[in-house]
Order: sequence, then structure tokens, then C-alpha cells
Amino acid sequence: MLKIKTNKGYLDLGGDFTVQIDEKSPIMNDRGSQTVPVTVPCTNNNALITGFAHRLDMAMKPIDKDATCTVLDGVYKRTGKLNIVSAGKKEGITLNIGFDNSEAYSAWKAKKLNSMELPVKEYSDIFDLLEHLDEVLNGEKEDYSIFQIVTANEAKDGVYYPKYLNFIHPLSEGSRIYRLRSDERTETHLIDGTPTQVKLPNGYGITPFLYVWRVLELVFSEFGYTVTENPFKTDKQLYNLVILNNAADCCVKGKLAYADLMPDCTVEEFLNALYVRFGLVYNISSDTKTATLRLLKDIIEAEPGLDLSRSLTDEPLITYETARQMKLSAKTSFTGAAPSVERFEDYLKDQKVARLAKVDITKRVIHLNYEETTGRWFKWDEDNKRLTYSSSSFFSWDRKTDNIEDNELTSDDECVPMDFAPNDILSPQYLADYVHRYTYLKTSSNNDDEDSEKVETPLSFVFAFTSSQNSKYPFGSVLPYTSEGEEVVLKDGSKHTISLLFQYKNGLFINFWKKYDAIIRHSFNQVETNVMLPVHQLMSMDILTPVALRGQYLLFDGLSYSLPANKIVPVELTLRTLRLIAPYNLDEEHFVKNFGSTLYIWKLVRNTMTEVIENKKKEILDSFNESEDTILSSFFKTNTDDYMTPDSDNYVIENPPILDNDKLVRNYQVKLRVYIDYIMGGPEDLRQTYDETFILSYIGEFISVVYSG
Repeated sequence: MLKIKTNKGYLDLGGDFTVQIDEKSPIMNDRGSQTVPVTVPCTNNNALITGFAHRLDMAMKPIDKDATCTVLDGVYKRTGKLNIVSAGKKEGITLNIGFDNSEAYSAWKAKKLNSMELPVKEYSDIFDLLEHLDEVLNGEKEDYSIFQIVTANEAKDGVYYPKYLNFIHPLSEGSRIYRLRSDERTETHLIDGTPTQVKLPNGYGITPFLYVWRVLELVFSEFGYTVTENPFKTDKQLYNLVILNNAADCCVKGKLAYADLMPDCTVEEFLNALYVRFGLVYNISSDTKTATLRLLKDIIEAEPGLDLSRSLTDEPLITYETARQMKLSAKTSFTGAAPSVERFEDYLKDQKVARLAKVDITKRVIHLNYEETTGRWFKWDEDNKRLTYSSSSFFSWDRKTDNIEDNELTSDDECVPMDFAPNDILSPQYLADYVHRYTYLKTSSNNDDEDSEKVETPLSFVFAFTSSQNSKYPFGSVLPYTSEGEEVVLKDGSKHTISLLFQYKNGLFINFWKKYDAIIRHSFNQVETNVMLPVHQLMSMDILTPVALRGQYLLFDGLSYSLPANKIVPVELTLRTLRLIAPYNLDEEHFVKNFGSTLYIWKLVRNTMTEVIENKKKEILDSFNESEDTILSSFFKTNTDDYMTPDSDNYVIENPPILDNDKLVRNYQVKLRVYIDYIMGGPEDLRQTYDETFILSYIGEFISVVYSG
């Protein structure tokens, strides 16, 4: 017998009452499962339970805090939340019941991360807290990591005034043990365009960054769920992912409130960012109060949990879907984050690339330069004849295959540029300024930083590398490279190979979206069929695990059934195909250019200018010595300003060699002015001046060498 139990008692359902339950896969729909709207009679009992929803003079929102209910039908038991659709004395009370993900979605749609009930860690004093954070900096495991970031780097009259968080320095010269600059001090900040002396208390400018795996635990715990599967905790690379913040004074009170470390975003925006970047989906159970978190790439690769072939009661109906392709992007509001063009393919074209750990912009090279440590691109500026910054690497993934619709996803987080800070530490450029909650900046003119409340904390991710084997210092990055351009080696000896870029061989598309993209291009057709399933199987079904049907693997899209029912329940199933259907060419569709070539430049190995000048000087002086003239003084001046030199020869830059050990000889000129005071030999001993200018020719010899920055 079907019953709906609420906190105020059982609803009166009527004799022929039925309810249809529509289950939706979290992969297809984040709104979750719910019942089709049903109507119960407006009895006195139902009116009381629903808060007299049919009355015009009601003072409180109907079933606001008493919305939890349980649907009971024999051994079937399902917990959800009531939602009133409409109510009338004559028409009855129309409602639906949201289950699991639907229940959660409604709860955290507007819930901010920093408004949750979060831990506060108390310490005996501020120095105890700072000592603890020094230990975290050097690899101690906690809910958070800590490393240096830059939140602003403005300039005045050519002088930069960086705002650091977690400024680090070695314990001693050459040491790999680092410390945070956390003492009381005075710094010069640029405030309203004016360099200003600022007094800072102990602990100022220090803030840790929460690991994503821990934030996920806190999110689901807030709503009463225990996380049973968490790939951000079990995957050794994703484990290192953290959320940045700009809380400049969160440590000055000697305690650590996790709310201060959270960004200004909702739970929904946080989870959406993890979905867009990594394909994270979740499924919760209101009955067991558990949450299962999985990555889409792992779901589609999993073995089927159930074979439905023998449960079929109808032949499947296949509806062929329009092919789609993934398009992935995120916000690029920070200075230096936006790429010069949206797509990497349009930027690179057919150019050859020099991949360098660090680009020296004083080099005169025409090659396109990629800086592996920061992901920045530099190109030759033809007008100014120098290397200049060209683009970031935060290109969208957008293959633009003809005649295929886009499945476009945009993340709610901000991409974080990388650069070497003025203290030469590789640092995320989280250019969101400082947020103050416990202090005002007291300057030498006693101005208060009253605009701090206007500063926000955008959602941004980086990887924390505080215990890697091959880094000179603890650091954070969106890329898997140390400050020397080496792949990060983790504590266990394995390599970190994932970046937070959508593009490139180490990017998010290749690592998390490639297989799903192939499926929605060449499969993912809708399969509708009917099966008979036992109630216990229906209740324990893992909707995130593929099923088998006549030898084929399929994903759940949705299922629908009605209550009351017998022990065996008729179920309408909607599934999605996973096997790729030919023709297809994934090598072409997923091709990522492996840029980086062995490129050459001309290296000057011989310059005869000095030799030619000295020979000319000797020739002139010898002619005087051979005469009867007496030299009183001599002056020689060379001038190359009006002539091309090996260093300014654009031909050498614009025509780089293509072979090793190739040779090049170029002709140049130099002006030599000779000024000699002398006494002419003879009876009168006349004083004379020799003033001549010569245009001398010399050569520069070059040899090709590998360009290494």
C-alpha cells in the first residue's frame, strides 16, 4: 500500500492514488529525480500538513521547513522533499517530490561556499599558527597547502610595488627549506597611485589554500552527506588541486577560519567549475545520506554493473542523435590571462616553436617562443625589432569540425596566469588585490583601507607542489613544470603530468574529455525500452555505472515507474549508447599539435672590425714614422651608429639557419676618424694637423647553433 509520510503525519492519498517517479542520471541532468506532479484531496489533514496552502490568508510559506517526506510502498522506501505546485479547496493540492540530487540542487543553488558552517582552528597564539604554516609550506599534510602568490603588481614611475601573499625565502643561502615572511614589518604599497609606507602586524600577508578534495567533503557535509567516493582525494595528481584566496589578514588573530579561505561563489558554481574542467559528476542518496563523486571519463570506461538483457519486455527503440563536439572555456579576467585569439589552432598555424624553460626577451630571435614554466608566448616584434609578449595559453578547446553542433561548457572559475615574481619565485598571478576582514591598512598618513569590502575573491584553481622531489622551492602552478622547466616529480617518485589548460598534450581535454567527445560525436544515441525489475534492484541501482544490454554497454539517461507496484516493477528505461559507430577518425578529430622543434640561430664567432681598425691605425702611424714628421698627439674615433653591425643586422635575425654547423659571412662598415697633431720635418718645423675620415670594411662570421634561450 502506497503511503507518503511527512514530519506532520501521513498524507491522505485517496483510493486510486498513483505516483510516477522519473529518475534522471546526473550526467544528463543536474536537477535530479522527482515525481510527476500529483494531486491529493484538500482534506483537513492534508491542509494542516501542507501549511494550509489553499488559503489566501496564510502567513507562512507552505511546508517550508517540514518538506522532508518518505514514499513507502511495501519494501520500497525513498526519502525526498515536497514541493507545492498549486492548491485549491475544490481542485485539491498538487505537489511533486524531489529526490536525491534534486533535493540537493534546490538547497545549494544559491548557497555560498563561505556561508557554510565551516571549521575554525584555534591556536595558543599567532606564533604557534605561523610555525604550523611554515611546516605546511615544507610538505606537512593538512586540509590546505601554502605557497607564494602575487595579488597585484602595479607600477609608479617605472618602479613596481608587488603585493605578495605568502612571500617565501630560504632558511639560509642554498637551503631547500623555506620560511614565510610573517613578522611585523613596514612595507611600501602603492595606494591610490602613491607609494605609501604601511605598518603590517605579525601574520599579515599569510593565507593557506584549501584542497579541493577537502572543500568537496565540507560541501556535502553541510547538507548532511558523507562522501564515499572522491577522485580528488584518491587520484595523486588531483589531490594537489587547491582553491586560491586573497585573505591578507586571516592569520593575524591567531586562528584559522575556513570561511576566510573560501571564494565568493555558490556551491553550484564551484561544482560546475569542477564539471567543466574535470567532468566531475555526483549522485547522492537521501536515504543513506551518502554522496558518490566520479569523473565522467571513469564512468564511461567502467564495466557494467547490471545486465538488463533478460529483463526486457519490449524491443528497444533507437533514436539517432545529432553529432556534437565539446567546446570548453573558462573566465580570463585577470591581467595576462586572456589569449590573443580564442583557439590555439588559429594562433599557432604552421609556425615553428622554440620551447624554453624561461624566455630571455633581450635575445634577438625571430622564432616563436613558448615559456614552459609560465605558459606564455613571445614573438618577434617586426616594428621594434625585439621579442615581446604575445599571448597566454588559456585558449578554449574548440575544434570547429564542420556540420557538428557544439556542446559548449563554460567554467565559473578564473584562469590564473603564471610568472616569476620580482623575488624570482615562480608564482600564480591571482590579481584580485587584498581582502581585509580583521584589519585596516594603517599608513603613514593614517588613511584606512575602507574599500576592502569591495574586493572579491574569485574562484580559481592551481596545483600545490610543496613536497615535490625536484623543485628548488615549494610553489603552486597551473602547469606541471618546476621553475627549471622540468616535469614535477611527486613525493612518491611519479610525475605530475596534468595542466589546467584546456589545450596541449597535458591539457584538460586530452586527460578528461577526449573519450566523451568521441562518444557524443559518434554514438550517444537514445535507446528506449521497457524492463521488469525487482524493487530491491530498483532501489540499489547505481545510476552512474553503465549497464549491459544484448552485449552492448550503455549509460543511464533516465528511468520511470509508477507506485504502488508489486515486487516486480515495470520500468521505462532511457539509455545512451557508448560504442562508437563508424566512420570516424579520432586521430584527426582529437589531434593536438606537438609543438616544439630544434631550431637554430646564428652565433657570431668572428668579428674583424677591431682587426681592420688596428691595421688602418698602424698603416697611418707607420707612414708618419717613415717620414721626418714628429707626432705630438694622436686621436682615433670609431663610429658605428650610422652603419649596420653584427648586433643590429636584421638579415641575421630574419634568415635563421636550418642546419647544424652551417656558416654565414656578412660584410659591414665602420667609420674611423683620425686626428694627429704633428711637426712637419724641414727647415721651418711647422706644426700641422692631420684630420681624415675613412670608411673601413670588415666581416662578421657566423655559425649555426641550437637556440636554447
